[in-house]
Amino acid sequence: MKISSINIYNKPAFSARRNGKYVGQHAKNDSNRKLVNTIGGIGLAATTVIGAGVTSCMNTSEPTVPVQPTNPTSAYVETVETKPMETIIEETLSQQNQHQSNTPVITTRPLSERKAVWYEVKSGDRLADIVKDFAGLHELTEDKELVPYYNLLEADNPGKWESRDKILIGTRFRVDSIMPENIIITYPNSTQSKPYVQEQIEEEEILPTEEQQLTSEDDKVEINGNLFTFDLGTLDKKMFGDYEGLMFGKFVELDKKMNGNLILTRYEGTNSDSEVVQQLIYDEDGNITTVSEYQDNKPSKIYTYVYRIDSTEETMVDKTAKSGQIDEIKTIFDSKEDRVNSREFSVDGKTIVNFDFVSGFAQIGESIWALDEGTFTCNDDIIGSKRYTGKIEGVDVCFDVLKNGYCLEYLNAEGDIASREQYDAKGNFLCVE
Repeated sequence: MKISSINIYNKPAFSARRNGKYVGQHAKNDSNRKLVNTIGGIGLAATTVIGAGVTSCMNTSEPTVPVQPTNPTSAYVETVETKPMETIIEETLSQQNQHQSNTPVITTRPLSERKAVWYEVKSGDRLADIVKDFAGLHELTEDKELVPYYNLLEADNPGKWESRDKILIGTRFRVDSIMPENIIITYPNSTQSKPYVQEQIEEEEILPTEEQQLTSEDDKVEINGNLFTFDLGTLDKKMFGDYEGLMFGKFVELDKKMNGNLILTRYEGTNSDSEVVQQLIYDEDGNITTVSEYQDNKPSKIYTYVYRIDSTEETMVDKTAKSGQIDEIKTIFDSKEDRVNSREFSVDGKTIVNFDFVSGFAQIGESIWALDEGTFTCNDDIIGSKRYTGKIEGVDVCFDVLKNGYCLEYLNAEGDIASREQYDAKGNFLCVE
């Protein structure tokens, strides 16, 4: 996973550049694919015509007249009508056109008839899996079937990504165009179609359209392989390769260091007199190594990244945590597959909880569980106990990490909690509910 910059001011600005996909949820990676438009062509089937060969014998003798037998033999003779070549070709094309009429064309409602729904890209997200989720498609849907949905998203969100296999963390884009209630499916050359029913759209709060940044080529600068885009006419080049200006109306500084590192500092207001809200450090290869979130002009949470061949290690230190609270979370992301390999939670410098999703072991304090093979998973898109799920001897379980402790929930056949084991913040067993 490689992290790089994006120009969204109020969100953590970094991207996952991994060798694998979703990078990110949830399908296996093949290879990077460029933006393409898939166009269906009509193929002509090969037509084979069988004809009867006529063999003639020539000699110099006089031809003889065949003599009809007095009593005909009892043979059954069936006369077969041979179709002309033109008829065979016409029927073949007709059958192919009939087959192609079953190929659906997927479109969406006009913008004015849709309720705006936005999604913000998280660490590990892959565009294919975002599409499957919001379009309600099966997780095994083939990539070629996702192309119409990609096209709909890109029509609503021009320029949000350069490649469908490389989307930037923090990127926020509209997804309502691919939601089932807005999709229209038609079948060309066929009377079959999915009925288009004008539904009454509920009156809900509509998120404002994301502001488009006004910029120019003169307001763009590339450093260590990352492109930084400033608002139109605001880029100011300083000494020693430093830059400053506005990004989406907020003040940003780029500080190039002698060792090749780059520090990007974002401010709350339009100048450096306002409070710092975020600081990112890039190495000479353009990877983000540190992300610091600020509160009251002081770092509140610091994320550090270590890049390895097959994994990326993220460590989050919470500067606001009090004694006895979780103050550090270490996560290992797989670089080849979109998954979390392991996660540790520490209190006062001591590791209390360790979830190993590869080996299937979970530890809280001195208690250790071996989960059924291949069942222990992490889903960071879900809040609460449903995030860490698995099976223990065939029973569904959920692990929950709370502010003041941890718990292990055993579920019944209906998915309700049958019992719960409670642990305090330092991993000591408390009770069973």
